[in-house]
Amino acid sequence: MRLLYYREPDGNFGDDLNAWLWERLLPGLWDHDSDVGMLGIGTIIGMETPTLRKVKVFTSGIGYWSMPSDFLSSRWEVVGVRGPLTAQVLGLPASAIVTDGALLLRLLPEYQPVPEAERRGTVFMPHHKALYAGNWEEVCKRAGIEFISSRDESRRTVWRLAHAKLVLADAMHAAICADALRVPWVPLAISLETHTFKWLDWTLSHQVPYEPLRVPASTPLESWRRVAVSVRGERSMLARQDAARAMASYRRHHRMLSHPLWRKWVNLTRRLDGSKVKDIFRRLGWEQSDRQMDAAAEILRRAAALPGYLSEDAVQRRLLDELAARLGKISPL
Repeated sequence: MRLLYYREPDGNFGDDLNAWLWERLLPGLWDHDSDVGMLGIGTIIGMETPTLRKVKVFTSGIGYWSMPSDFLSSRWEVVGVRGPLTAQVLGLPASAIVTDGALLLRLLPEYQPVPEAERRGTVFMPHHKALYAGNWEEVCKRAGIEFISSRDESRRTVWRLAHAKLVLADAMHAAICADALRVPWVPLAISLETHTFKWLDWTLSHQVPYEPLRVPASTPLESWRRVAVSVRGERSMLARQDAARAMASYRRHHRMLSHPLWRKWVNLTRRLDGSKVKDIFRRLGWEQSDRQMDAAAEILRRAAALPGYLSEDAVQRRLLDELAARLGKISPL
């Protein structure tokens, strides 16, 4: 089978799990020239994919793109989707819901929960888009918290998450992997691009709440980027986190995507926070702000004092058993 997932040019932790996890779980099954594909981990249902004879969906979610026009045809086979919001958008029954595929890390012997005595420190992983305009490594230094880049090598990152006492997660897969490895996690929201819909899709599958702590921008450019995101109409973070509002926001956004002028507007407004604007901020000496970084560091310190979330052991075991059972049914036929 051909493995299909999103490839961020600079790397992104959640997406990069696909590059090695599926080969470990189903060795020898993958062939880039196959005419049968599988969508794996990520909010990737609806992304542009090669024209294949058959496409299987296993643990993927929807959110960034609309449902494929031929999704109800026999070309598509749903083995399982990430959560109830994805199932609702796609018109699938509750039996189609599994959870995010990163939980399958628990099937590998080297990724079992680490004893409490071997854990150390609080770590923070921002979403990869927060790295373009923010200075979160410096904020973490000021807060006394370990910074983990979403661009770091993913296997090494999983190991560090497993050995932490607490994970502060702006990147959703930092929370997903922490929960899988039984490490408490606190959800944070840095950017207006924090995707409430996809977070709820996952947290609802694990029966845990989603109440992120808002974190202020760390630099003037990051503050400006929030303005640009709003103008562009790409705000994904909701003021209130509930399933009905998330679903309404998803449908509203995708109606907007279908408008013929939408793409022109996006291309035009991308200039608001593009490389030329970044150069202007640099020339004006607006790259850094001690006041902003100290304010952001204070919120991280507050987050680090929280107990963190963790799904119930029984819920996780049920989900993992179901994932393992469906994993055994994956085949190129």
